[in-house]
Amino acid sequence: MAPRAPQIKKLITEINTQFYSFKKSQDILLNNTAFANPNADNKKKKDSLNKKCEEISKSRLLPIVIGTKNSRFLLQAFPSYEKFRRKKEKEEERTVCGIVSEYGEYTISTNLYIGVINLGNGLQLEIQTGYSNILLQRMLRYCLGYYADTNITDSASSSHSIYALMTQFMFLDSLKKVFTIAIPKKYNYIKDRSYNIRGNIDIQNFVARDLIAFDKKISYIYPQRVEIKPIIDVLHEAIKKCIIDGVGELSPDAKSYELQLKSLSSGRKPSKTTVNNILKEKCLNNSLYDAYKRPLQLAQMLLKDEDLDYSEDSNRPGTGSQLIDASFLWELYLYNLMKLNLNDNWEISAQSEIHLYENAFFSKTNYPDFVLKNSSNGDIYILDAKFKKMNFKPEDVDNKDLQQLHSYSYYYYLQYGDRFKGAGLIYPSKEDSPANTERCRSILGLEDSSARFCIFSIKDVDVLKSENIEELRQNEQIFIDDLESFIEPNN
Repeated sequence: MAPRAPQIKKLITEINTQFYSFKKSQDILLNNTAFANPNADNKKKKDSLNKKCEEISKSRLLPIVIGTKNSRFLLQAFPSYEKFRRKKEKEEERTVCGIVSEYGEYTISTNLYIGVINLGNGLQLEIQTGYSNILLQRMLRYCLGYYADTNITDSASSSHSIYALMTQFMFLDSLKKVFTIAIPKKYNYIKDRSYNIRGNIDIQNFVARDLIAFDKKISYIYPQRVEIKPIIDVLHEAIKKCIIDGVGELSPDAKSYELQLKSLSSGRKPSKTTVNNILKEKCLNNSLYDAYKRPLQLAQMLLKDEDLDYSEDSNRPGTGSQLIDASFLWELYLYNLMKLNLNDNWEISAQSEIHLYENAFFSKTNYPDFVLKNSSNGDIYILDAKFKKMNFKPEDVDNKDLQQLHSYSYYYYLQYGDRFKGAGLIYPSKEDSPANTERCRSILGLEDSSARFCIFSIKDVDVLKSENIEELRQNEQIFIDDLESFIEPNN
């Protein structure tokens, strides 16, 4: 029996630390990381962290750039990704994270990607959102098309890492899609003996048995299509795990899938060999069942070793790594939230393509996150989603973000004149906007302008005070009310 791999040690940080100071980035890493002795003083913890980061730097495991042909790291995307996001981005190289040093000390700078990166040699880097599990679960639900209210709790998955949470959500989503396709089947040859022949005579048994039998029955063999039990068993075991872990509750279909799979399963837990070899089933080469590869691959991840803590591949950099663009989660969440709640008169376009200086050698193509157009009066608003920290301080609104949005605004003003009514940025936040904070002004602060600019936010839940989704639902409604007041000021 092969020796069990040592338990993984984790470095834990948050996204967007490239926007923070070196000290702030290092503090986030230091406060979240658990592998250092919790009883050690801050200097010893920092020394331990610096030593580990220095080792990573020398090993050249970081920086990580995805989108390259030789990238070892898996960027996960939801099925709606390509429809929602521009296709050109698929070819772009994107930096996930890298080591930054300053005066002999180290930290890890991160970009917009959350997830888990296996650095090898028993070390993992986990990049978190910096917000509650409740908000992350809500975004994931909306990205997967689950809008019904359920009592999500922070404790439902607080014990599970982002890796497990993302994998389970994507498994449930991929399973939902294949349930519209026939369950994989193959031909088995059934042997029988009776007066009525089906298929072909079983010559061997006919000679050895039937010729000397008194009942004159004839042995025969016939083909019959039967469900492939290993596939069903693996899918059933994976969805059981989702339900046990609490994530299955977030999908209204999970229990229904579990019951259907249970009725078709062999009733036995799949062996490790079955799980490891499930993608080698010959039927998956049939185009009819090709869609089953995705849920089986994710089921394999769930059943082999959650979090890769004891994975046989834990010493291989990149193996099992999973990343998701958090800015995409935020954009698709907001898009679905607005589609569900705004007046039907509002048409919401996501990632609309606009061309600046078309046909010139310096032409540029840009993609505003959301263009809201009123079908009744033609009013137009431009909104951009920013998954960054918002504490309602001047430095929280990046100058480049302002310039980008106002560039879009000028383009739409020149195109549509006075029908362009305003623009806004939408952030997550951990606190309410202070009472004395002015979030909406005439665009560019020019009082004679009829167009307006506003900062919007959706407040995250305070898990110390509330452990369910009701508070987040209320905060979503506050955002919708603010937005409606902005785009329909006369109502």
